Amino acid sequence: MSLCVVPECDDGAVRLVGGVTNSTGRLEVCANGLWGRVCNRFQYWGPDNARVVCRQLGFPTEDARVVEGELARMFGVSERAPLLGEVHCIGMETELLECSHTSIGRHSCGITVVPPVPDIVITCSEICQPPCVNGMCNINTGNCDCSPGYTGISCDEDVRECEADNGGCDHICTDFPGGYNCSCRTGYNTYGTSCRDIDECGDGSHNCSQICVNTPGSYYCNCQRGFQLVNGTECEDVDECEALSPNGFCSQVCVNTEGSFHCNCTDGYQLFRSFLCTDIDECSEGIDTCNRSGPTPARCINTEGSYRCTCEEYVGYRLSTSGTTCEDVDECAEDPSLCTETCMNTPGSYSCTCHEGYELDVDQISCRDIDECKNTNGGCQISCTNTPGSFRCSCDHGYRLLDDGLQCEALSCDPVLEAPLNGVMECDRQTVGGTCRFTCNEGYTLRGSDSRTCLPSLQWREPPAICDPPMCPHLTPPDNGFVLFLCTREEGHLCRVVCAHGYSLVGPSNQTCRKDNMGSLTWSDGPQCVVAPAIEVTPADREVISPITAMFYCEVFGVFLSNITWQMNGNVLESGGDIDIEIDTRGNLRNSTLTIQNTVPSDAGNYTCLAENDAGRASASAQLTVNFPPAIMDPLLDSNVTVNEGMTAVFSCAATGIPAPTLTWRRSGFSNFSVDPRVSLGVPTSPEPLSTPDGTVYFVSRQLNLSDTRDSDSGTYYCEASSGEEQSLNVEVSFQLIIRVAPVITAAPVDMADLQGSTVVLSCNATGRPRPDITWWGEDDSSGNLTQITDVTGKTLIDSEVIGGERGWTSNLAVTDIRPSDAGVYMCRADNDAGQAEALATLTVLVVPEIVFPPEDYEYTTIQFMETVFECNATGIPAPTIQFFLDGSLLESNETFSILDP
Repeated sequence: MSLCVVPECDDGAVRLVGGVTNSTGRLEVCANGLWGRVCNRFQYWGPDNARVVCRQLGFPTEDARVVEGELARMFGVSERAPLLGEVHCIGMETELLECSHTSIGRHSCGITVVPPVPDIVITCSEICQPPCVNGMCNINTGNCDCSPGYTGISCDEDVRECEADNGGCDHICTDFPGGYNCSCRTGYNTYGTSCRDIDECGDGSHNCSQICVNTPGSYYCNCQRGFQLVNGTECEDVDECEALSPNGFCSQVCVNTEGSFHCNCTDGYQLFRSFLCTDIDECSEGIDTCNRSGPTPARCINTEGSYRCTCEEYVGYRLSTSGTTCEDVDECAEDPSLCTETCMNTPGSYSCTCHEGYELDVDQISCRDIDECKNTNGGCQISCTNTPGSFRCSCDHGYRLLDDGLQCEALSCDPVLEAPLNGVMECDRQTVGGTCRFTCNEGYTLRGSDSRTCLPSLQWREPPAICDPPMCPHLTPPDNGFVLFLCTREEGHLCRVVCAHGYSLVGPSNQTCRKDNMGSLTWSDGPQCVVAPAIEVTPADREVISPITAMFYCEVFGVFLSNITWQMNGNVLESGGDIDIEIDTRGNLRNSTLTIQNTVPSDAGNYTCLAENDAGRASASAQLTVNFPPAIMDPLLDSNVTVNEGMTAVFSCAATGIPAPTLTWRRSGFSNFSVDPRVSLGVPTSPEPLSTPDGTVYFVSRQLNLSDTRDSDSGTYYCEASSGEEQSLNVEVSFQLIIRVAPVITAAPVDMADLQGSTVVLSCNATGRPRPDITWWGEDDSSGNLTQITDVTGKTLIDSEVIGGERGWTSNLAVTDIRPSDAGVYMCRADNDAGQAEALATLTVLVVPEIVFPPEDYEYTTIQFMETVFECNATGIPAPTIQFFLDGSLLESNETFSILDP
């Protein structure tokens, strides 16, 4: 009979063999219906290739990897022919043959290379579960082979060796992860598990300063006589002076020595029987140092352990600092208060004396003052005044004390008087009480007092006498004029006349004092003062802001003024409309006020106040400056700027005003945004005149450029036009910057696999401005191209907006009652005006295996050694594995049974 051999596999299929599960093993590929090896001759294989294999087999790709080294060799070497090599994947392919590779069907696979290139071993998931921690995964059993010292399913439990019989250790057993060791207590050496005592005294490892005594596991230290142990090792001397109470049995001084001690005596004593001290009588033995020479010899007195010298027999003497000689006591030096003034020391005593002008009182200690004035008035000519320790002479008022300090002489008044010019003086004396009298020569007049008396204050009582010559009468000035104060009225002298401010002189300015026909002194004819118009208060320059009122004030002084007029740029002004002129007269003063209401730029110019009369004319001018508040040009009001993210945003701003306004840019909420290097502030244009119905104003413009825009740049920007003092006049316009941000898929749909008939939901989240439009695309059944999915049976679009938009917007695609035809690639696409973004996901529909062609029951009559064939066909996704059982036992290929894969 003929044998029908079914192909082992479908071309392009892959499988993993040699492992405990079908998710780990040597990689084989199907070509021409047969399984064969895939080799790694040029080391192309890595995680990307492994992920494609696991994806084709329907396994998750997260743990996909190539097994290498010792673990890979545990899977053995395939005996099948090499069919494929030089495979290079990027990791996104769905089948292995989609990757770059050489032709399939035959490959040398480095068979001739020594050693030959090994098979490729791939795992799509961990073989041992849970993974081995301290050990190797046995691919034959799927269990962990633990390293020594570890146990447990994943070899994560330490073996506690010390818990059984102390690990066999004599002393200390220490367990550690993966093992244990034995150790000994201090003083012992370790020999394997045994411990031996260390003789520290014998090997010199002890630290005793004198005597070492060994003990089991240790040692101790001891000391020689006269020493004691401290700190367990050091020997220090025993201080018998403290240890033997009291004082080492010494009666006075105990001296400790290294390991011993002895007794001593203090000065004045001598040692008796090595520990007792007896007194020495220095006075009787003549070994004292008292000085017994001179009129006051010192006496020696013996004391216990010493002696002392004394001078008690002598009053006013005491023992010197040396303690051996008697010396005089200086009472004056020791007690300065003994005497009121001067103390004088004497041998054994002292005496008091007084300063000049004082005498010793009855107590022979205090001093009292001597009153010299009681004896011949102290020698003073007039007055004597006693003072402590002395006296002084003084004189009456008008007298002075001479250099001898006793006699007085009279004083003269100051100054010494002389006869006045053109007069005579007679005096009885010019000292205190004296009088002088004065008379003038004929024709001269006495001015002042005719007599003067010298007062005790040495000053003259009356004013001085002056003889005045003949003079003209006081000169009367003309109206509106005056005489200069340097005016002499004597004959032949001149006086000058000037006019008041604003008046002109007519006639001679100088007048002469001369005699008239009668011989009397009089003045020559004088001038007259005539006034011309004068601007007393000039108008001041004005600077106003339109339409504020401007006012000029002018005050004029003059006689017979004809009128006051106002001119603008030389043109006469009259009241009417916004112009008002007021004039007020007060005597020779007139004031005028010019008022300009509702000022506009054309009112700016030169304004003149003009006054005239027969004597002349006067004028004064002032400048009017009319500032026009800044204004933003209409076309730019409330403009918005919209750009794509990364592009340059351009803002334009223009304004008018007088003076030309200053344009500045700012951003809301940012105090110094202009320091950003992406910000470029354009140079303002030069002011240009611009004609308006109210006059000429100035026009300026300025740009703001913001390059490489970002989403965070969105917000409000302001252009401010300002002018005036300290930029006090300002107006601003706002610009809203809108950044269009291209969509970004922040949560892409993930690959999914589920059973046929289930419902799966693919979710996609995207951000962007404006809100992106999220659409779903799927593979077309006929062309395989991606086409947009709409709400049709079996595919439901579900939109879900995230409130606030901070995390974007989410769209869900629900596929119900999935079928194999629903399997494939799905795409989420987000679109807005700034761009689009895409994300792919693969849907795998799993189909439960179904046997479509089961083996049939047949009654066979076979001949021994003949071949019998059972055929079984099954469908399913992924491709099912078909196995045969004999009476419930799994059949495997051997010398009797041959199981051929399709």
